[in-house]
Amino acid sequence: MDGEEIIHKVDTLATFTPSTIIEGLEISEDYRCLLVIFQKSFLVETLNNIHFLERFRFLSKNGIQCKPLKEVEKDRLTSAIEIMLVKQKDKIHPFRRDIIRSLIIILLYEIENMIEADFKDQNLNNSFGKEKIFSNYQQLLKENYYKERKLDFYATKLNISKQALTNIVKNKTGRSAKKLIEEMILSHAKILLKTGKYNVSEVATLLHYNNLEEFSRFFKKNSETTPLKFSKE
Repeated sequence: MDGEEIIHKVDTLATFTPSTIIEGLEISEDYRCLLVIFQKSFLVETLNNIHFLERFRFLSKNGIQCKPLKEVEKDRLTSAIEIMLVKQKDKIHPFRRDIIRSLIIILLYEIENMIEADFKDQNLNNSFGKEKIFSNYQQLLKENYYKERKLDFYATKLNISKQALTNIVKNKTGRSAKKLIEEMILSHAKILLKTGKYNVSEVATLLHYNNLEEFSRFFKKNSETTPLKFSKE
């Protein structure tokens, strides 16, 4: 594929993009595969979203990706494709195209989940992966700390559990992921208060707190003084 020789082993999922050139050089006599090819225009024609496929990261990568399948994964994909084949032959069904379109979308979500699960497992079990996650967390924190204070947001963005994120950050800094968020917010709050341009209520609003009381409780808990007293020091 694309000038590279690929050995496609048993129980392996292969995904490739439209620009990939495929040439079969040799096929064993017992080789069997289920192949799904679709056009982007077919999938998005009823979705009103031409960027729909961009959510699937495995479709954005050039060339071919091969993933060995676990038994349960193989059964799940095989079943999904076989249902698709049955519906493809049902020429008289008035909603045949819509059903096939939906089945392909379901298949894409299943594949994305399998590939991402493997990627997550690899990242959580090697030092390079953990470094990358920590680096990405720091970047997300810089961009979102003032409006996103819940750890759920960052864990979801990084596609890992809250506990896994906490462990990685703890190992790198000695502090929890939540503590880093609080430190960033507190530092920004102190800078804003010391400028003299904003009162306490305005600072709370700038930092996306629902009310002044909530912000004041946070500030006092983390600095042992009220924001009003701090601004006057």
